[in-house]
Amino acid sequence: MSCDGKVWADVSWAMTGAPIRRLLVDDCTLVRELKEMLEAPAKTPVEFLELLCNGEVLRDVSCISHTFARTGYVELLAFRTEPPKLLEFLKVTRAHRFTIWDADTDREFLAMERKDVRIAKYIMAADRDGSIVNERDAWWQEVNGYDSYNRCTALHYAAAWGQARISKALLDHPAFREADAQADVSMPLSFYCRVDYCEHSCTALHAAIAWGHGEICSLLLKHRRFTAVADANAAGQTALHVAVLAGSPQVVEEILADGRVDIQARTRDGHTALHLALLIRQEEGPGRRLAGSDKIMAMLLEHAGSLKWDVLQEAVEDLDRWLVRAIVRCLPGMDKFRAGLLMVKGHLNTALLFSEDVTTKEAHRRKRDLRKRKAVRKQQHVLRKVLRDQPLEVRQPAQSITRPNAKSSWKQTEFDFVLCL
Repeated sequence: MSCDGKVWADVSWAMTGAPIRRLLVDDCTLVRELKEMLEAPAKTPVEFLELLCNGEVLRDVSCISHTFARTGYVELLAFRTEPPKLLEFLKVTRAHRFTIWDADTDREFLAMERKDVRIAKYIMAADRDGSIVNERDAWWQEVNGYDSYNRCTALHYAAAWGQARISKALLDHPAFREADAQADVSMPLSFYCRVDYCEHSCTALHAAIAWGHGEICSLLLKHRRFTAVADANAAGQTALHVAVLAGSPQVVEEILADGRVDIQARTRDGHTALHLALLIRQEEGPGRRLAGSDKIMAMLLEHAGSLKWDVLQEAVEDLDRWLVRAIVRCLPGMDKFRAGLLMVKGHLNTALLFSEDVTTKEAHRRKRDLRKRKAVRKQQHVLRKVLRDQPLEVRQPAQSITRPNAKSSWKQTEFDFVLCL
């Protein structure tokens, strides 16, 4: 049969008879190509669309001419097949990617990702009561045999596997209620031996940060549906702890700017995010220190408050010049001066530096200094007035006025103390 012939195909829904589209195709068109033409008007992915001709289901591998006679016109009926559950679909696509992905096939990989997003949105669009999008999975082990998940939602899987558009579609779904759910999520191995990621009772934000998906982290922090920003996992690690472990300055900056995570929150082992960053810095050592660790430390110091004194003592003991300077730059004037004096003397006592008694004494000393200076100015004014009223021949040399020592005045101590270690 010649491929020059054309066939009009009227396609309608098998159940309702509602028309979908009329197409002019040649008799060499494959059935799959015909389905792709109908995908947009039928609002159904190719994978879940079937066509009937005279009661016979058309197969994707065949041409139209192999199924019906050359008449110039044909009626086709379409129907949808049942899609898989969303969780099952995500796991199947993950396993497929894990086995065939190759760095040389980026274009094919992106095309596959677009198809997965289209199908996932189709599955979610059919969910009216939320039974599909809010489903939680039982224990499941990935194809590699090492990574396991338990009680995960679709958002946990999408966040851990870098599916940003699927994550957004879930959060935007009107029936989605599991945005803040906690589950056991497989985590990557940490680069540091002292502290590792905790896999138990993690939010989707923990998973996205640990696996390095910054786009999803930003989405979760900004989306109104996700409110568990400050939640900790089973080890007491907040999103800020995980971001420090992951060595991600961008995520640390976003979390600090968000302001909902307490920078002084401690893990079950007693580590704040700043102490954790210090442990990592000490473990890296000066020879192999990453540039990101300095950025993270500097950002944490800006928000650390009283925690800076503990880190300052560690920095002095380790002779970490960069860290000492970074901490001192973050201190206010008087604290900067006192810290510098104690470090020069070699006796850094953070308890003394931050005690209320010392702070009170400094306040009293400042008031006393100001009173003395005020009294001196008043005495100078009186003497100048007396001297002006006397005749020139009887004027006596002005009495000397004792000034407070300039070195002990408050304003003289307000300077940037330069450390010389």
